[in-house]
Amino acid sequence: MMKKLTWSLLTVLALGLCVACDEDDSNDYNYMEGDIEYQLPDFCVIGDIIDLALEGEGITEPEDVQYNWIFDGDTTSNTKSIRLEIPDSAAVYWVTCFARYDGYLQVTNTQSITALDTVFNGSVSGLIAGTNTFLDVRDSRSYQYTTLGNLDWFVENLAYAGAGRAYSGNELMNRVYGRYYSWMEATGGQAARGLGNGPQGVCPEGWSIPTAEDWADLAAAVSEGEHAEFLVNWPNLGSVLSADAYENQERMWPYSPDNKHSNNFGWNAFPAGNSRDSHNRFENVGEYGMWWSAAEKDADNAYYRYIYYNQSDCQVHFVDKEEFGMTVRCVRKK
Repeated sequence: MMKKLTWSLLTVLALGLCVACDEDDSNDYNYMEGDIEYQLPDFCVIGDIIDLALEGEGITEPEDVQYNWIFDGDTTSNTKSIRLEIPDSAAVYWVTCFARYDGYLQVTNTQSITALDTVFNGSVSGLIAGTNTFLDVRDSRSYQYTTLGNLDWFVENLAYAGAGRAYSGNELMNRVYGRYYSWMEATGGQAARGLGNGPQGVCPEGWSIPTAEDWADLAAAVSEGEHAEFLVNWPNLGSVLSADAYENQERMWPYSPDNKHSNNFGWNAFPAGNSRDSHNRFENVGEYGMWWSAAEKDADNAYYRYIYYNQSDCQVHFVDKEEFGMTVRCVRKK
């Protein structure tokens, strides 16, 4: 036992000396001045091509440092920019840029990007396909829809690019989250009332932005008539309408015992969040699902319904018609 203890002690001492040596060696190196900065989007779609370049001057001392990039197992040499060709597999990919120069400690910057597939094709799983599909002739995109109550409802978010903005400005993200519209963009500035009587707005011909009565009809349909008023929160319907959706095998809604995301009727709510400041800022992805109504509160504000990840209710609120953006589900009367 004593021999083993002595050997262990000698080993620790030896390792300590090695660490000390390494620390002494590091003193022989100089430190670079400046930063490696670049802006990598949080998300992209498989097959996307992304051009990255260093922002600003990069490393200012020493001059003529060598920049290298590593992406998906490949390395590029001595360049301040790189073109990323995202593979056809939905996954998280890592990008590293590093600067090196003889006699200086290396500087690195590593970031990740999540590559997604389309909603009903791999990346977002846990959704229920609609009972029918509809082809939007404006851009030849198909949408899943199902009948609930007296209306047909899209069971995915509208992605028409004639208005609004894609997530973080990446047009390919329309295929995953749908598009974000202000109320003015979504409705064309037209409020409306009555079942199936909403403005067409950005929806395809024959479809419309849901009115207060449309939303109330949905609530009645999924709660056996228990909830039928628009301007109230609907207990438990946040769970009933939301899907336990996964994005690249990662849960989209953070776990909460208060919202089971049962998706009983295949409405497929998932947390696409919202935009703000005229679509210049995106937030609440992974926490909130939000959808416009055609109902206005006053000249400046309009109502929307939302689901929050750790509450089982489907709630109602109002925001500015122009500065706040969110997703759209189109409806039509049977």
